[in-house]
Amino acid sequence: MLTKKEEHFLQRASSRHRYAIVTGFALCFAGGLYGIWGVQQLDSEHAPQPHEAFDRPIARLALLIVGYQERLSQLEPQTEREETLLTHLKAQTDTTVRLILMLFRFLFASMVMTAGVVFLAVGFTQKQFLDIMEKLRKTPEPTFGTPVATQHGRHDG
Repeated sequence: MLTKKEEHFLQRASSRHRYAIVTGFALCFAGGLYGIWGVQQLDSEHAPQPHEAFDRPIARLALLIVGYQERLSQLEPQTEREETLLTHLKAQTDTTVRLILMLFRFLFASMVMTAGVVFLAVGFTQKQFLDIMEKLRKTPEPTFGTPVATQHGRHDG
């Protein structure tokens, strides 16, 4: 027989596991979408400007190399070879920055998804625990003389 405190604990836990499962699914879904979006930002045509992106704290990391890019644009190549090298250097710099941003975004998405998996694990474990507790509460107490009561050493009287 459970005490009132134990009954209250089971009632609270039975409502909380649903929230943990829903939160876990939401975090996994949001983290996955953000990771996919972060990978898509490697394409320079689809990527927003750092001050327009919804993940401004991460996108602003691209602003760290603005000075370097401005110096590259001020260079005036003298030969065709220098112009080709400068064009490739600008493209390489842009790609490097996009890769770094993608890695930060993917890292953040992975952390959010990991938190979602933790919530899912906690929610499903609580659900299993509550199912076991419910089965135990529904089984009648064994009385003296029944095989279960004698196995557990219970004697009434």
